Amino acid sequence: MGARVSITYTIGAVVAYTAGGFVIDVIGRRAFISLTFVGALVITFVTYKLTHTVEAMAGVAPINGFFTLGFAYVRMAIYPCELFMSTVRSTAISFVFNAARIIARVFPILAGTIVKSFDGAPQAAMALGLA
Repeated sequence: MGARVSITYTIGAVVAYTAGGFVIDVIGRRAFISLTFVGALVITFVTYKLTHTVEAMAGVAPINGFFTLGFAYVRMAIYPCELFMSTVRSTAISFVFNAARIIARVFPILAGTIVKSFDGAPQAAMALGLA
């Protein structure tokens, strides 16, 4: 059943990757970014506070994947283009993405510490989701 949850999470993300550009064209970039953040926040609450069985998680997983993986990364295709002028855009975006990878190497250790300090993954997910 755990594998089914992972597969449905990924299917939700693939649907979001496919639909993201069309949604952006219809509602605009700023509304799309707002929809992404609100959707991710709401589904994080539902996933970690209201879902108590694996079967329920299988139902929530595609929606979670849609917002927290799919739309979250579709957003990264439109947002940085507005931040940097065209003469430095590719260098700046590459620097941002790869510098974040260097910084992120400490987060697996930090994640365990955060989960322990919040007495479990659901509380830690909610606290970090709000941040």
